[in-house]
Amino acid sequence: MTTLTEPRHPSQFMRHAKAPEVSEGLLSAFEAIPEQRIPSLLRAAAWKAFSELGLPHSGDEDYSFVSAGELHGLLSRTPQTDSTSGFEVEERVDLEQFSLASGLLPEELLVPWKTAVLEEHDAPAALAVALASNPQALSLKAGTRIEKPLLLTCRAEGARSDAALFFQLEAGSAAKVSLRSEISGSDAFLNASVLFHIGADAELDLTQMDPPEGLQTLKLRFILERGARLHLTCASTGSRLQRLALEVDLRGPHAQADLRSAVVVGGANRCHRHVTLRHHVPDCASKQLFKAVVLGSGRSSVDGTVVVDRDAQHTDARQLLQHLMLSKEGRADAKPRLLIHADDVKCSHGAAVGKMDPEQLFYLRSRGLDAKSAHELLTHAFLMEALDTSLPAEISGPMRARLLGALEGAV
Repeated sequence: MTTLTEPRHPSQFMRHAKAPEVSEGLLSAFEAIPEQRIPSLLRAAAWKAFSELGLPHSGDEDYSFVSAGELHGLLSRTPQTDSTSGFEVEERVDLEQFSLASGLLPEELLVPWKTAVLEEHDAPAALAVALASNPQALSLKAGTRIEKPLLLTCRAEGARSDAALFFQLEAGSAAKVSLRSEISGSDAFLNASVLFHIGADAELDLTQMDPPEGLQTLKLRFILERGARLHLTCASTGSRLQRLALEVDLRGPHAQADLRSAVVVGGANRCHRHVTLRHHVPDCASKQLFKAVVLGSGRSSVDGTVVVDRDAQHTDARQLLQHLMLSKEGRADAKPRLLIHADDVKCSHGAAVGKMDPEQLFYLRSRGLDAKSAHELLTHAFLMEALDTSLPAEISGPMRARLLGALEGAV
């Protein structure tokens, strides 16, 4: 066990050239967090990464479909470092849990977390680690399996909350995890970062559902070693602002990632997905299926990039982004990208934004369905394809209920 008591020397990087735009309240909040509450090495690494990135601006391509000005304002809010906001984790006898407020963290958890933080490309995520009042770390030992879904709940209250969590799955382990956010108030803002390190031949089955209200920027990063497997299913009905950033690094041969997202966004709600998936080594596979139904004045976007490195031969990467528009006032944006630097690969991508297929409607009407029933059947079928059919009922049930509830009366 390592006690993190080394000085953090914030003056070395707090006034970096790209960070003058940061408010004094934000700087003061970083300095004011008691030394014993946040391990200094991790916080200093996170603030250094943030200071080099700076706050989001209008010319930043990663925020093409989001108001950079709005994000700038939200991220400049003074953090509530004394609040009880943050992650709540179910206690399990087969899972080691560390509250970093104690200042204690095993070296085998500190090193990969700090390394990942220094590599951070997402400014909100770096800030989440730097300012979280109580970051937490979880470790699932080699060969251990969690069959009953583990519930991770991130709670937020007040104008601004930051939260951070690191989950390490050691070699040969497996876990089913359900991640939920709960935000109290339409103007409450949650900024959170979660890092999963999936060891050799380990498997993670993760479901994530956005909160129905409030504002959220959430970053999920996954590092997969040899033979690791990731199954991710996300669901959202949007809110004033929901931005989910996904970053996946396939670092070991034969690693596999399956990413799915189902969204229904209506009224004035917004839901944005930003995906970066990197194939670093040979013989890995990835699949992406993102589907959204847009109602009213809702807005949905998916910005997805797949990178295949020069050494990543025999890569199999597939990406499909689809929006179904059920309103003239709504807006949908899809930007699929493949950056391929290897020559022996199987890669495909596609995007579609459109209305209900009239031929499919005609077919169902000719089989006796009325117009409303035909619309409902096609809309539900379109959306449910993005949900993993193997999900346990206690997980899939609430996700389906939220999505179908948002569709009720609209089709």
